[in-house]
Amino acid sequence: MSENRVVIFDFDGLILDTETVELNLWRKIFSEHDILFDLESYLKTIGSITSKTYEPSKILAEVVKNGETPSDIYRKVEKQIIDQLDGEKPLPGVLKTIQTAKSMGIKTAVGSSSTLDWVKPHLVRLGIWNQFDTVVTFEDVNECKPSPKIFLKVLERLDVQPHNAIVLEDSENGVLAARRAGIPVIVIPNEVTKNQVFTGAILKLSTLEDLDLKEFFSY
Repeated sequence: MSENRVVIFDFDGLILDTETVELNLWRKIFSEHDILFDLESYLKTIGSITSKTYEPSKILAEVVKNGETPSDIYRKVEKQIIDQLDGEKPLPGVLKTIQTAKSMGIKTAVGSSSTLDWVKPHLVRLGIWNQFDTVVTFEDVNECKPSPKIFLKVLERLDVQPHNAIVLEDSENGVLAARRAGIPVIVIPNEVTKNQVFTGAILKLSTLEDLDLKEFFSY
């Protein structure tokens, strides 16, 4: 019997370009309040929602002092992100990669550091929620990238060995998580992550359109 195989997609910045929208909103808000936005520190948090190294909402709450908590501010920004993403399509190559994987008998999964209540509505709106054999998010393991636990949970659920999987990522934290899980990782940076260092990635592409799964999986 042949072994199970899987292509694991990150979500934010890989399936849907949420990261550019979020970054631009934070920078706009900081500028409106004449607050310096630390881009370098912010970029280190991409792909890792529990990182405490730089929290824009906390900084705003402390500086503006209008009674809003960091949670209040984040929820407002999140709503603006959702509004701006309405109507946006998956990034180039996402649908093609899903279809190619299925035609080759390869399972597909999402492994995201975000929460399910963030990921699922977007995947449903994009019409691809049912295209994935499993979706693993932060709540499933209570650890986010660069911890490997999200990717390891995908392997566990689908009964796949690390050498029979490929991770598709856009961030340094995601690449590190895949490496720690022992899974080969291909990186497709976006405008927000393009200058990060992706040590250990087996391939770097400018778009998923350029990915040929047959180079990594045989029928």
